[in-house]
Amino acid sequence: MTPKRITLDNSGRSLSRKCLRKHLLDNMLGLKGLSGSTALRFGSAWHGFQHGYYDLILHEGWEKKDLAFMKGLAVATKVFEQESADMTFYDDYRTLENLRDLALAYINHYQGDVGSLEIIGTEKIFEIKLEPTSQERDIFDPFLPEEIYFTGQIDLQVKQDDMPYIWDHKTTGNSLSVESQRLHRLAQLMGYSVAGEKALGFKPEGCMVSFAYMSSRKNKDGVYGKLSMDFMRVPHIFTERDLEEWRMSFLSSVRDLYLAMISNYFPMNHDSCFDYNHRCTFSPLCDMNREVPYYITNEGVYEPYDIPEGFRQKRWDVRDKLEELSL
Repeated sequence: MTPKRITLDNSGRSLSRKCLRKHLLDNMLGLKGLSGSTALRFGSAWHGFQHGYYDLILHEGWEKKDLAFMKGLAVATKVFEQESADMTFYDDYRTLENLRDLALAYINHYQGDVGSLEIIGTEKIFEIKLEPTSQERDIFDPFLPEEIYFTGQIDLQVKQDDMPYIWDHKTTGNSLSVESQRLHRLAQLMGYSVAGEKALGFKPEGCMVSFAYMSSRKNKDGVYGKLSMDFMRVPHIFTERDLEEWRMSFLSSVRDLYLAMISNYFPMNHDSCFDYNHRCTFSPLCDMNREVPYYITNEGVYEPYDIPEGFRQKRWDVRDKLEELSL
């Protein structure tokens, strides 16, 4: 089948660059392992807290800060419980109770935001059409579909010193100085800068990454000790050249995925079998050369004939996220 349209969010773009076989199994067939990521669950719940907290401030003002804090915790709890419902987890210090402590520390750390930070929008789900320029067409044609869409979620929109910024919330257990440098050329933020003007109706001054650091160590008895917490906000300003390069990289990802789809062959990338010392979820299938037979519906949806043992099917689309966050 020759696809007429390809839609990618940042996760899909990144995954397709790492391994087209994994992109097929995960993003297109919707296969997920039975074991969940404790770090990702905690990060999702933290995003839920931020959404609930700032959403109430947006509508009720900073004078309702205490009520906003409670709403943030309620959304975080809902997200945490949803994430925990159908997967097993290796539990550590990243618990819902400790998230509440982190949230309180965050509010106390940024007391100066009251009255000085204007919230102009919370989580914004966007979908924009990318129209390749004539120069881009010269490079990539005829290996592009008729329509190309970029979709994603902008966490927060604020004004600071009368300048509009896009914010992105991130949790980490790594050094904040290392993480801030690692994300300096983050494609996700460049993409949001490209999408921002079309999706938000204003041209953002730049992107701000709001880091929340939390870590704890086990003692000799295997019990986690006192939490270490810290926070940092790091601005990222991109030039027009940076954003042009992001477009080229995005279109390159679309081209490679398009070729895989029209040839119906999604090659493995053996350099991505391990990521941050973690084995790929789909390694058991690849190690045994097990194929996952699938068919393509009339609507262009990829469906497996059977779900392999040790996996489940759960499709996820960022465009459905707001319904999950509603209370």
